[in-house]
Amino acid sequence: HRVRRERPDAVPHRYDFRIRDKQGRTKDIYASVAMIPGTRKSVASLTDITDLKKTERELRKLSLAVEASSDWVLMTDGNGSIEYVNNAVLDLSGYSREELIGQNPRIFSSGETDPAIYKQMWNTLRAGWPFQAILTNRRKNGELYEIFHSITPLMDEDGEITSFITSSK
Repeated sequence: HRVRRERPDAVPHRYDFRIRDKQGRTKDIYASVAMIPGTRKSVASLTDITDLKKTERELRKLSLAVEASSDWVLMTDGNGSIEYVNNAVLDLSGYSREELIGQNPRIFSSGETDPAIYKQMWNTLRAGWPFQAILTNRRKNGELYEIFHSITPLMDEDGEITSFITSSK
């Protein structure tokens, strides 16, 4: 507080820290501190962010698990543009992440899969149902490979499809 009074910009105005409450539970706290204009006093606002920090840790753990998975995980937006691929997609397809983000999954198309399967796939997905099939894909180097795809539409609270997630083996 002394440094804040003398040089207000020399110290942080926001802090995250942990405390132990009266019951012995650990709490994550966010503090925002500011000087009261025209005085040498400060005011602090404290917010319990324990649940937020727990959610962040869970999301980080989930993200690490998806990234480390040997199964292919690919996510597109509702229009079919690739938004995310894990390392398994890169390893199997031979493409880089930069080459895939923004592309349509047709980039993997080999021309060997019956077009009727793709028609069935889109009819099923647009109806809001998951779709599963073995498809013949093409690596960046032209080699063909078969892969079992499980594609699931993800919906918002209004039931509108916002994205698709594909997991494959």
